[in-house]
Amino acid sequence: MSWKALSTTNAIIAEASFDPVEATVVDVAGVKADLKPLVVLKVKLTSDQGFTDLYNALTMPHSTLPNIGALELSVDDDYREKLERRYLDYTNDEQTNEVQARSGLDLLTDMLQNLGPETKQMSTFKISNMHLLPPEQKDIARAVGSITTLNTVELWDCRVEEEAALILGEALAKNPKMKKLDLAKNHLGADVKTKIENMFKDNGAIVINCYD
Repeated sequence: MSWKALSTTNAIIAEASFDPVEATVVDVAGVKADLKPLVVLKVKLTSDQGFTDLYNALTMPHSTLPNIGALELSVDDDYREKLERRYLDYTNDEQTNEVQARSGLDLLTDMLQNLGPETKQMSTFKISNMHLLPPEQKDIARAVGSITTLNTVELWDCRVEEEAALILGEALAKNPKMKKLDLAKNHLGADVKTKIENMFKDNGAIVINCYD
């Protein structure tokens, strides 16, 4: 069975082989049983409801589905425009910031904190083209930073600000597995990159990208 079977019109799931291909031995009642391959899940979200659909898919156990080695989230053009407008409304009207209606992105933090057993070997997490509000950025940064299996994290063109970037860097710097942190297209600049590099000074293998 494929994760594509859980795809909806709001969360379109594609599945690909994970490179390198790995497998997990599943212990059933003390007997080593099937091998579960690792796959890449590429999910395109088309609305707020898509986050609910994705939450329901990834926080539940699925014994017949492959394990997830990489999770890549993106949005379609129409939803991207909605998130852009929401971000601009938030940043341009300080008086309404506290009551600003938030999107399905609220669920992303909860999902990352409650991932199901098929993500226990997830080493790559990527988000692209999502305009995150400042409070969401910090919550998501903490949630991503708490996933200790990760070695690659990418938040590309998500309007991540310096405070959230440093929260993420500080959390991931505690993870010796980290190999790559990509925060490109967030208008962060060289000074933020330097601060994050200093956090990873004991990790000679890390590649950090904060440029546009």
